[in-house]
Amino acid sequence: MNRSTNTDSSEGNRSPFDTSGRTVWDLIRGSLTKPTPPAIVKQLRDEFALALQAPDVKENLAALGAEPVGSSTAEFTALILRDIARWAKVVKASGVRLD
Repeated sequence: MNRSTNTDSSEGNRSPFDTSGRTVWDLIRGSLTKPTPPAIVKQLRDEFALALQAPDVKENLAALGAEPVGSSTAEFTALILRDIARWAKVVKASGVRLD
């Protein structure tokens, strides 16, 4: 999913779908314990893939500027590893340090 922040500035209220710049994966990952059994990971992936096909879910996500992907676990793992490598370079090049 693409990152999305949705704020209704006319009323100053945040959407209940507001992820504050986080991906759905960030939200799911934070709720899983390690190690998560492969059968549970597969069940979650299958259920999310099914939910992402629902017309109302697609419509709501599109309105938020998000694009559902529903990739396999292996494809998703590869995406995360690419993101880690990409953002590690950015952080290193920026010189940012945690104190």
